[in-house]
Amino acid sequence: MTYGWAILVVLAAIGALAYFGILSPSKFLPSSFTMTGGISAGEYKVSAGTPATLTFGIINNIGDQITINETDVNSTNLGSAVDCVVRNTTSISLANGQKYVYVMSCSNTAAAANVGDKFKADVSVIYTKNGEDVTHTASGSITSSVEQ
Repeated sequence: MTYGWAILVVLAAIGALAYFGILSPSKFLPSSFTMTGGISAGEYKVSAGTPATLTFGIINNIGDQITINETDVNSTNLGSAVDCVVRNTTSISLANGQKYVYVMSCSNTAAAANVGDKFKADVSVIYTKNGEDVTHTASGSITSSVEQ
């Protein structure tokens, strides 16, 4: 009977910690920015505000000059605390090894992004290689906490 009460107290303590968010797994996930398909991820930051501002860099490691036709960021349906759907259709030419830094405003929502909120988004970069007409897509993801 004593062991039963001890187990009940431990379960109640774990339940209280989970209820108040102390055991939330999203708080322990590391920040990361990854890209595939020959385009490398550079620095990144999600800034607090209304709306949130997303800053991230990409590096051309294709081995040839490319023209970026479109860049999309989408955080909906990914469990992100900050909604962000952004499309940049400005044509950008990058030589091999060259870096470009995007600064995008998540203007699709009026809700404020607060410091400490978790941000998770998919990133797609649609590009063409020098001398080609076929488009290619590099995809990736950003997971980060919102900063000041």
